[in-house]
Amino acid sequence: MAHRYSNGMPLQKFFVEEEQSFIEWLAYNAVFEPDTSTYVLNRAIETRQRKASIERLGAFLQMESFLSEEVPLSRAFMQSQHEIQNSIVSRRKLLVDNWPRVSELKVGEFSSYSPYAFLNRKHKRWFPTDSQRNAAVAILPYMKKKQFVHQRTDSRKPVHFTYVRRPGYYAAFNSGDIISSQQRYGIGLIWTPETGTVLQSQTGSGDSAWGTKAENQQHVYEANSLIAEFSIDDKPVSPQPGNHDLPNGVIAISYPLGRNGKKVVLFRESEIRITITHNGPFTEYIPLLIGQEDRFDIEKGLFSLHKAGKTVKVKIVPAILPAVIETSYTVGEKRIVPVTLSGNRNLTYSIQFDSNRKRGD
Repeated sequence: MAHRYSNGMPLQKFFVEEEQSFIEWLAYNAVFEPDTSTYVLNRAIETRQRKASIERLGAFLQMESFLSEEVPLSRAFMQSQHEIQNSIVSRRKLLVDNWPRVSELKVGEFSSYSPYAFLNRKHKRWFPTDSQRNAAVAILPYMKKKQFVHQRTDSRKPVHFTYVRRPGYYAAFNSGDIISSQQRYGIGLIWTPETGTVLQSQTGSGDSAWGTKAENQQHVYEANSLIAEFSIDDKPVSPQPGNHDLPNGVIAISYPLGRNGKKVVLFRESEIRITITHNGPFTEYIPLLIGQEDRFDIEKGLFSLHKAGKTVKVKIVPAILPAVIETSYTVGEKRIVPVTLSGNRNLTYSIQFDSNRKRGD
């Protein structure tokens, strides 16, 4: 709204710059689900937007950006002109077919007596064509490149967000000081080009957040501040404020599990390897996203997730039998299904992907 009133004035550029920064951040933290208009979020870092139930949260269909004419990347997250017209026709038909019956007014909710239907009526709305939207999707970082390591560090608080793209997968890792008690750090998101989101850690959760939980502990260690050390090809990397592309090697992230042990996450070419050393029994939580057509097989030392003709395997050493927790939580059209691994002192598991890398790439 403020941008509308600054149009053509020197102040306008500041709104455009702020929108550009936000969209660039979103582009690393929202992953595109194949054959849908849905994006799944790196949501475990949320500090505000959380309800009593996380059911059906953690994803969004489209957003509307009034600045998308000037910030092309934002078009990736919008409805196209064609979709808007179809939506208007569909909503009009629904209104005519059901008139005079209308939805009951939900008193007390934000939208009950919202003034924005009138305040925004004269505001300019801009939507991309299908080709403009598709072009924006193609330049999302993890769509544009098959190999990178990118790190974004807050200049005000010691929090670090690390993004790793390999031919077979894309992953987000969150670390630093906890800002809100609902946050969960560590691996927040794992995505593959063919299957979409494989893993998503959940905000404020005791059993659907990725991480390690000691015996009789309510939450995973990753619910606390996570002070990590980084290295690439065995060379230490010190996070610096701002946004940086790091050398494109094997990145290792290690951090203490309270005073009880250590965890090392290694991002390799076609696998993510997690090694846990812990004083006493513990449980590892791996929150998978399972679609209606997906299935997974469990056996001692291995479970396999079959999605869209591809298989993601998790191999476990020592060879223990994984367990499954059924929840009612969903993200878009997918169910959140945590798989747990019970360990004692030492545990290593590898999440393995098809790299689809051709010789010479």
